[in-house]
Amino acid sequence: MPSSSRLLGLLLASVLAGAVAPCQDPQRLVDPDPGPDPTSVPVERRLVVSGSDLYFAGSVGAEGVELLRLPGAGTQPVLVRDIHPGAASSQPFALTADGKGGVYFFARDAAGFELWHSDGSSTGTQLVKDIYPGLASSLVPNDAVRGPLGMLGALLLFGAEDAQGYALWRSDGTSAGTVKVVALPQVTTRQPLQQPTEAGGMLYFFAQDPAARAVRLWRSDGTAANTRALASLPLRAHELDRPPYRLRVLAGAVLVSGPDGVSRVDPQSGQLQNVFFQPGLEHVAYAVIPDPTLPTGELLCFSGATYLCRTDGTPPGSRSYFPASGPGVIGTPDQHPAVWNGQMVFFGFDLLHGEELWRTDGTAAGTTRITDLRAGPWDSTGSSGYGRERVLIGDGARVYFPATDGSSGVELWEYDGGTIRLVADIQAGAGDSFPRSMVRWPGGGVAFVADVAPGSPAVFVYTPANRQLIRVGGTFDAYAPRTRPARIAGLIAHDERLLFAAHGSATGSEPWGFDGGSAGARLLADLQVGAGSGLRDHDLGNGPDHGALEGVALGKHLFFSGYDQPGKLALFRSDGTSAGTTRVAGLDLEGGNGWPVRGAATDAWLLLEGYTQASGHGLYATTDGTALRFLAPLRAGRFLRLNGRVLVTEGEVPGVHAVWVSDGTAAGTVPLLQFPAPVGELHWARVGERVCMAVGRAAGELWETDGTPAGTRLLRNGSIAALVDLDGDLVALERSSGSVSLTRGDGTVAGTKVVATGLPASATALTLVGARLFFVVAKTTGTELWTSDGTAAGTSLVRSFPLEGSDLPTLHEMRSLGSRRLLFQVRGLASLGTEWWQSDGTAAGTRPWFDLRPGAGDGALGPGVLVRGSLWFVGDDGRSGSRDGDVFGIEVGAITYPFGSGCAFQSDEPRLHATDPVLGNTVHVALRSRHPATFGVFAIGLPLAVPIELDARCRMFVDPSLGPTLAFTTDAAGRFDWPSMMIPNLTSLRGVRMAGQSALGINANPPLGTDLSAPLAFVLGD
Repeated sequence: MPSSSRLLGLLLASVLAGAVAPCQDPQRLVDPDPGPDPTSVPVERRLVVSGSDLYFAGSVGAEGVELLRLPGAGTQPVLVRDIHPGAASSQPFALTADGKGGVYFFARDAAGFELWHSDGSSTGTQLVKDIYPGLASSLVPNDAVRGPLGMLGALLLFGAEDAQGYALWRSDGTSAGTVKVVALPQVTTRQPLQQPTEAGGMLYFFAQDPAARAVRLWRSDGTAANTRALASLPLRAHELDRPPYRLRVLAGAVLVSGPDGVSRVDPQSGQLQNVFFQPGLEHVAYAVIPDPTLPTGELLCFSGATYLCRTDGTPPGSRSYFPASGPGVIGTPDQHPAVWNGQMVFFGFDLLHGEELWRTDGTAAGTTRITDLRAGPWDSTGSSGYGRERVLIGDGARVYFPATDGSSGVELWEYDGGTIRLVADIQAGAGDSFPRSMVRWPGGGVAFVADVAPGSPAVFVYTPANRQLIRVGGTFDAYAPRTRPARIAGLIAHDERLLFAAHGSATGSEPWGFDGGSAGARLLADLQVGAGSGLRDHDLGNGPDHGALEGVALGKHLFFSGYDQPGKLALFRSDGTSAGTTRVAGLDLEGGNGWPVRGAATDAWLLLEGYTQASGHGLYATTDGTALRFLAPLRAGRFLRLNGRVLVTEGEVPGVHAVWVSDGTAAGTVPLLQFPAPVGELHWARVGERVCMAVGRAAGELWETDGTPAGTRLLRNGSIAALVDLDGDLVALERSSGSVSLTRGDGTVAGTKVVATGLPASATALTLVGARLFFVVAKTTGTELWTSDGTAAGTSLVRSFPLEGSDLPTLHEMRSLGSRRLLFQVRGLASLGTEWWQSDGTAAGTRPWFDLRPGAGDGALGPGVLVRGSLWFVGDDGRSGSRDGDVFGIEVGAITYPFGSGCAFQSDEPRLHATDPVLGNTVHVALRSRHPATFGVFAIGLPLAVPIELDARCRMFVDPSLGPTLAFTTDAAGRFDWPSMMIPNLTSLRGVRMAGQSALGINANPPLGTDLSAPLAFVLGD
């Protein structure tokens, strides 16, 4: 059994090659309504050279985003054709050079997204064929659109959808010559072909098969008779979004590199033959063809995290080696090396120098680090960001790459074999221009996209002959795919999925889901078939704070209400997939007025407030949604789970009449506290295994309960504004004599101490971040953010937000972003508008997280939810013109957070806590349960794409085939704290997602009667 300090290191070694860097700029979610939309923004971020011209998607005027052509480095781009006339955008994407100076691409007009071709002139830019007639689109832009369509000589091969489904198509550029080849039944709808590669008169490509957790390798010559799948290549859980396989051609042979090595496709049988094979030991991350002048004609590749390999396409001619400088982390899976003078140039890593520029000639002695551009163990590739690319481009004489020396930001550099020089500091000083989307410029040089200011990308052309850098005219948007989801509301995080309501032109308002994959957002169900809305339209128009999709989770399902026919409200449940979204029971909420489903769930049953014709309005319970049992005629306010029961306030705030408890039965649904008159204010917080409740404003009371009438008692009198649990202690903001004090203790008079006194009476919004507290103080001159570690000396002002106009700045959405940072929204700042801010408890570390709508523009932010390590929210960046906002997501870096649910057979499931997994630091994990002196195991590994259902209640979220486990025994209080686990300081680990889960009381296999903790997600980063 390995020690806990080695637990993460052992597992991380197996996933190192699959790591990707997180993006740090907000990205829109793919459009759930892909019909014509004049407010959309472009999705294509690649530059394409065809003949002597450069093509890209952008705008030179008020025409929207259209196809642009740059005929020369010293000229300005010209509009090829305004395909979607006026300010509307045709959104060209999947641009592909046709070999004759023109391009194929998909774009939209009134017929939706269809196949177009252009010879570079306006009259020569024509729709090839309307494959899916009407408003439907045959291919839509999404995250999977990362490369070109497939060219086989003069023939175009591509994936598209018509009324019969998704298929492989071919085109000669004419409508009559654009025909279906074969259906691709295993492929997710409207996914483009991946890595189309021509060899020996055939086009090879990958097509993903999510249901089988695999990608299929296909080949075709454009005829049905010669189109077939060659092999099915498996995917592990962490590879579903980014398959690790690469296609390359060497001396006419097709090679496939993957996690276990390099294989060769037999040209006759189509079978894969092992060439360089090391199953389960190392990972071949990427492979390239060296310069043709290299006599051996071999292929060089990165093999795993420690060495290089080379092969001539045969097993005897394949070997691996360490660099002459000794073993180290060499290369990363998301980079594109370059060829220069018969050598391969790439980014490599060692512990003393970080990630720097390396080169290899295919020998151990000839594999060396070129320079330490950013001196010391710092990476010259810079910090992570949405534009960060490890792409190197060679023009024969030079290699171009994005990097930083520590004084400038990430800018474009060149290497000529002897000298490394900065091409230009586009964003002067420490600002990052993030050069990306690089392509070779005809005649030498490079064309690329870079930010002239944060969030303001432009196209540049660099010619080395005269060292001239030219900024291309027009506007260009190089963000990831981000078309507008029309009328979004009600974002919900559930089981690492994002659920929300969206209005589609053909479907009305319906539930949508997003699991973080490249397929983007998907319609879960058309509850009311056709244009009728299954979710109430009027809720969508109220803005992002009034969601039309609200629900309660029980296990893997989210329960919500909707209309399957006009005026008939029903109860639905969804596991975040289309197949798992079904109607489960009739439920007439508020007599048909559309009251959303509200309630809370334990591990075994769900408590709902609702209405049925038989029993009227009140509380109902269900175990799986198939049957409802009436509990009590109660109009509820708020719900809180505690020790296998649910606490419910009777009445809305203000006006709480009582606090009830329910065990899921009518007999066990009883009042705990009843007030002589309605209470105008009630605060509650779970502290360990009890709930503390503060009621009343002027002469209030502080109560505690363990969820039973016998365990409910008055602690003391006092007017309390906010409560929070700090490591088992109750911390409160208490009002007294016109001021507020910060107190800490067990809640009793004798067991409570004053931490800080004399705070303004407006102090409120107590938020816990790790072991630090934050609260807000409103004054006439502005609003202040304060922090405290629970001691008088550790309580201080963090930052003041002064009055900038007539409106007082306000702080909203106060929440913990992991264990280190506070995340909040600031509204009312005339200079910035409404934007997200973050704070680490210091004045310098309290700053805007990003400026969604640059300058004084108001981002119109809605509440945020955390899914798969990204914060998702509704907002307006001013680009789409959407009145109801777009869905944005931004990766948050190193963070640990709970998701999903395990199970508990005796009480509440055990709870895991951890600090953020910061690269180069230790992470501390702790378990809290109600089981003293109990044996258990802790497992950490890759998260399963689909949790293992152990029985009707318990689910395992960690892949049991990977990573070790750690046995332990809880102490007398039901706790266990693991020794520190070290996270390697490797930039290639940024963005790696892992999961941890504990099991307590193991007495059988499978574990029956065993409590499983809720899983804990670990996202590695800075």
